[in-house]
Amino acid sequence: MADLRSVLTAQYERHGELIPQTVVDEARPKAAALHDRFEWDNKLAGEKFRLVQAAELIRSVRIVFSDNATGERKSVRGFHSLHQAGSDRGGYVPTEEIVRDELAVRLLLRELKRDIADLRAKYGHLEEFVAVVRDETGLAS
Repeated sequence: MADLRSVLTAQYERHGELIPQTVVDEARPKAAALHDRFEWDNKLAGEKFRLVQAAELIRSVRIVFSDNATGERKSVRGFHSLHQAGSDRGGYVPTEEIVRDELAVRLLLRELKRDIADLRAKYGHLEEFVAVVRDETGLAS
């Protein structure tokens, strides 16, 4: 099988953009390079998509509050997944419940720190990469 980056780069070059619909459409034929990376059983895929939609709905709920110091209106998520933060509990928990539990708050803040570290790891070398590519292509910084 061709490597994923090569396949996606080729699609980008063919279409001038890379969008999920094109990736799925080109993966439909059984002989396509990415065919085996998708679930083609509509019963299974449909249910999985509904689970994704349900998670998006849960994550879309916001609690709006006023900052005590500035009066500025701010918002936080209405539910958080503590399971991802290392708790034994599964699923999403109302944020109000989390803030009443010191252990849950610590778990959530640990998850936040892990997310920040992941973002730094993901994007930390981007400026350096930009400089290398620009140097190789003769573009100014």
